[in-house]
Amino acid sequence: MRTLIAFLMLFSYSAMAKECQSELVVSYNGDWKPYFYQFGNDLYEGIDFTLLNRVVTAMGCKVDVLPMTEARSIIELGKGSFDISIGASYPPERAEQFYYSLPYRQEVIGVMFFNNAAHNRHTQLREVLEQGGIVGINISGYFGDLVEALKAQYPKQFVHGFSLPERIAMLSQGKVDAVVDDRGALCHQMKGLRVTSLSSLSEEDSDLVLSDEILHDNEVFFLFSRLTVDKAYVESFNHHLSNVLSQPSETNMQCYERP
Repeated sequence: MRTLIAFLMLFSYSAMAKECQSELVVSYNGDWKPYFYQFGNDLYEGIDFTLLNRVVTAMGCKVDVLPMTEARSIIELGKGSFDISIGASYPPERAEQFYYSLPYRQEVIGVMFFNNAAHNRHTQLREVLEQGGIVGINISGYFGDLVEALKAQYPKQFVHGFSLPERIAMLSQGKVDAVVDDRGALCHQMKGLRVTSLSSLSEEDSDLVLSDEILHDNEVFFLFSRLTVDKAYVESFNHHLSNVLSQPSETNMQCYERP
């Protein structure tokens, strides 16, 4: 699951959603392909970002992007300055503090290795840790109970890297032995390494290999602060979100056939 603070949205809510008096501002903390990333000066793209834009536009509002550091996002989240975040999982303890949208995507967490004789698609994360391997991960994120248990068992073998490109660079440089993240995001990293088509992707085509192991599987939500957004807004958002999700999508998020 993607971390709660990865991408956050700030706006002024007035009466009905269709009567937005100000622009809706989503924070950008760095590229997270294929979900949210920058491709030019003040130009942004991504599956989640596009979905958010479509829903908000249908509500009569507008989204603007505000670049912001991870540290600043954490501060503003604690103050209740942000009203909605992208790519949130559903830990029960958050339900009293936040409203949830309808689930809009299924997130599947996986693990990636450098493509060599020691690792293949059948290699599992626990095996790497048992052999003393180092794992690159966003420590702030939640990637399921199995990963949490392994982090508790091997605390010195997990190192932090906020952005996935940063962790992939650590992997390529031999600083870590594995990287944990969303399989769709890992897949896009593989796509950039001598691969031209996801449909024809195989282990031999890339410097990286994506394990068949599924570490965690959960639904993903937009998350709203109860301090600044009321239930009527969330209900309106969900109505438009449901309409958008009912439309056909050609997105293919998997590198390999799922085990």
